[in-house]
Amino acid sequence: MNWRVYLLIIPALLTVAVGFSLAANDATVTLECTAVPTAPQCPSGTSGGLLISPTDTRKDRTTKRTLSFEDVDSSFKEVMVFRRDRAPAFKQVTWTTAETLAFNSGHEELPLRIWAICTDEQGTCPALTATQQKTLGEKMVAHANSILTRERTGIKLVPPADGTLISDESGTPALTVHKTVTSCEVFKQKAVGANKFAAGALNIYIVNKVEVNGKSETSNACSNFMDAAVVGAKASSYLILHEIGHMLALDHVNETASDWGSDPKENFMKDSSVTRKFFTEGQIFRMHLDKTSAINVLFNRHPGDQRWCESSPVLPCPELHERVWEEP
Repeated sequence: MNWRVYLLIIPALLTVAVGFSLAANDATVTLECTAVPTAPQCPSGTSGGLLISPTDTRKDRTTKRTLSFEDVDSSFKEVMVFRRDRAPAFKQVTWTTAETLAFNSGHEELPLRIWAICTDEQGTCPALTATQQKTLGEKMVAHANSILTRERTGIKLVPPADGTLISDESGTPALTVHKTVTSCEVFKQKAVGANKFAAGALNIYIVNKVEVNGKSETSNACSNFMDAAVVGAKASSYLILHEIGHMLALDHVNETASDWGSDPKENFMKDSSVTRKFFTEGQIFRMHLDKTSAINVLFNRHPGDQRWCESSPVLPCPELHERVWEEP
C-alpha cells in the first residue's frame, strides 16, 4: 500500500473516532407535576431517576426540578423518575440532550380485599366483631401503604369498588374446612366457588396455616402470582408485602450481596428473611411495567409500555438490583 492510500485512510479513521466521541452528551430531564398547572415544579421532596438503555443505566437524584445525566447517547430510550408523593413518571424518549417528564397526580391505586377465615394460632377460627375486622383491615393496609410510600413505589392499596376492605368468613364452612392451605391456586378456586373472591382486585385470605416446602406453619404464606395470596394467622405484615410483590411480577431474590452491592437479605422479595426492609427501583420498574404484574394483567394501566422484563430486546428494563437510593 503506497503513501497516498495511507493519507486517505488516516483522515477517515479520525472522522470515525471523533464521531463516536461526540455521540455521548450530558443530558437533563425537567420534572413537572401536573396537579399544579400554574406552578408545574414538584412539591418539596427528593426525585430520583433512572435513564435506561438495553445494556446500561444512568441515575441521579435532586431536590429541585432538573435531573442531570452524564455520558448519554441515543441508546438510552427510556426514563423513569420516582417520588414518595405520587406514582413514578415514565417516558419513552428519542433522546436529544433535554426532555420534560410530567408526573400524574397521586398514587397508582390498587383495590385490595381481605378475607378473614381463621385468624387465631390455635385454629379455632373465632368470629370477629365489626370493630375487630375494622382494626385488622385498617392496620394491615396502613402498614403496607406506609412502606409502599417510603420505598417510592407509587402504589397505594385501597378498598375495592364496593367499599368492603375486610369481611369475617369464619362462618363459611367451604373456606374454614381449608384452614390449612397447601396450594394457593387450588384455594383460590374454592374461594371463587364459594363466591368469596373479588374480581378486579388483589385478594388476601387469612387462614390458620399455609404449607410451604412440606411444612405447615401459621407464619407461612403463598401467592398465585396474580390476584390471590393466602397468609397464615401469624404472618407478619412484611411477609404480606412480600406476597403482594409476587402479585406485582416480582420473584424471589436469590442473589448474593456481591451480586447486588447491598445485602439482598433485607429485600422484601428474599425468600426467607426476618429483616425485610426495601424494594429496589429495578423491582419498582417491574411492578409498573412488566406484563405479568397485576397492575397490567388486571387493570391494564400501561398499555403502550408493558414488556417482558426478563426477555424483551426492544423495551429493556433496568437490572433487578438497580437502586437510586441506598438507604433502607
